[in-house]
Amino acid sequence: MKIFLLTVFVFSSICLSAQTLTREEAIEDIDYFYRTLKSYHPDLYCFTPQSVVDSCMEDFKSKCYDLMPVADFRYHLSHLNYLFDYHTGYLYRQYRSTNSERLFPRVYFQDHKVRLSANDWEVLSVNSVPVDSIVARARMNFGADFHRRDFEFIICLRYEFQKCVTDFGFDEPPFTVRCRTLENRDTTVVLEGETRASLNNAHYAKDTKIYDFELYPEDKIAIVRYSEVFGKEEIRNFDVRLDDFFRNCRASGIRHLFFDVSRNIGGYVRGFTFFFPYLQIGRKKSYQRLNVERECQYWETLEGEMVQPPKWVKPFKGNIYVYQSFHTGSAAPDFCACLKVLADAVLVGTETGGGIPLYGVYKTFRLPNTGSEFMVSTRCVKDENPKLPRTPEGDLLPDIEYPMLIERLLNVEDCRKIIEKAGRKK
Repeated sequence: MKIFLLTVFVFSSICLSAQTLTREEAIEDIDYFYRTLKSYHPDLYCFTPQSVVDSCMEDFKSKCYDLMPVADFRYHLSHLNYLFDYHTGYLYRQYRSTNSERLFPRVYFQDHKVRLSANDWEVLSVNSVPVDSIVARARMNFGADFHRRDFEFIICLRYEFQKCVTDFGFDEPPFTVRCRTLENRDTTVVLEGETRASLNNAHYAKDTKIYDFELYPEDKIAIVRYSEVFGKEEIRNFDVRLDDFFRNCRASGIRHLFFDVSRNIGGYVRGFTFFFPYLQIGRKKSYQRLNVERECQYWETLEGEMVQPPKWVKPFKGNIYVYQSFHTGSAAPDFCACLKVLADAVLVGTETGGGIPLYGVYKTFRLPNTGSEFMVSTRCVKDENPKLPRTPEGDLLPDIEYPMLIERLLNVEDCRKIIEKAGRKK
């Protein structure tokens, strides 16, 4: 019996130690985290002064204690993400607490207020928790370079509001929601949750890592929906489809080519080079200097050069438009800028969700005691030549303003309106 109890005690102690930290272990992980950021990041304090970052680190240490649950440590660690760029910080999605198949009903943001998509009522609280607290928690999940005027839109688009509801201990429906109606009357409603499937199939949730091609011969319009492609096999398949697409564009007499990158959150920095051989406008041009990061390990300067298209291709001579939005982030605004400068593209939509400075090419590290992973940007592009119109924060501005489409994708009717706007602007 004594042996049995001793075994249970030892086993319990091992399990407990696996789920908790001593204060020294927690502080060791914090020091390792901060030391790694300072060693590898090219400009760690671009968005937040060092004095503030130092203070936040010390404050985190003061919250550490013996037998601290690892989950609590990770929760506090995720709160540091907002100090740095979006490519730097704790990968909190590894350990998201919810296992629920139903999340909070769909919402959207308007005039800095959260509204239910079903009836446009303003949400005041969820299960007695003020909605501002939930939004504040969602905000902590975004890097400093995403703290823009329209960051609320990004929260809505990426379901951070729905996911952060779980941090307050209620991830299962029904939800008791205090609302304000369109008649400015306060009321309480009980709501069931949206299924993950319905949320993931929504248009503004899809399209983050896919591509598609559409032809509208009667309107002489073609649309490329481009997010990103990765992997040798995927790139090989993409190249085949791209080749067929431009053959069909030529056969159909396409005059207006639209690139929809409004849901492109970034990724492959050479993305524009897939398309550029097909987009030469066929006339001599002295391009201004443009530094383009072609690979992670080297830089290449394009200066007045014409990229040679495949032999069968006669350069596309129509109008090229790039549709961007607040959700166009990371390397995607660079995609827009490259097509504008190198292919005479017209930028359409809203300001982008990111821009100059451009961070990326991150490395991933693991904390020694908790095993939690975090990433650190290792590249930073601060200068742009030629300089394009941008917001004070560096977000790329459009040539033609067109509203961001939340509930649907860019369609041929939108393209007609944009072409008309472009004609009036000329």
